[in-house]
Amino acid sequence: MTVPQLIDDALAFYRSVPASGLASGPDTDMLLFQWAVFDWGQGERFEIDLTRQFISSSLMGDSAISQLRYTALFIPTAGLRAIPPANRWCRGIADPSSFDDFIRQSTAYRAVADTLPQAVQLNWDKV
Repeated sequence: MTVPQLIDDALAFYRSVPASGLASGPDTDMLLFQWAVFDWGQGERFEIDLTRQFISSSLMGDSAISQLRYTALFIPTAGLRAIPPANRWCRGIADPSSFDDFIRQSTAYRAVADTLPQAVQLNWDKV
């Protein structure tokens, strides 16, 4: 899977599959686009990630938050290391078009859009 495919799939899922059982309020189903070089104990990798965050109505505090993460992993070349880490939130279903534009124009996306990732991960976890 390429980064453009990953982003297309994640945004399509966000637009077409509404979440249920969420707390009331505008920030209970959001998207986060982020990138950086990380080392989670298995060696450094450049990660580009689109995370859908849910806040449940039936739980309290951090236990109410879960995240569905779409992540593409790359060997961190000098060019990828030079890209400053950053992120941006999409705060609701009304915003995905401008959010999509931001993603496609980001330095991180353009740097890896034509490169096959070393690995792609899909994880859903509690925060």
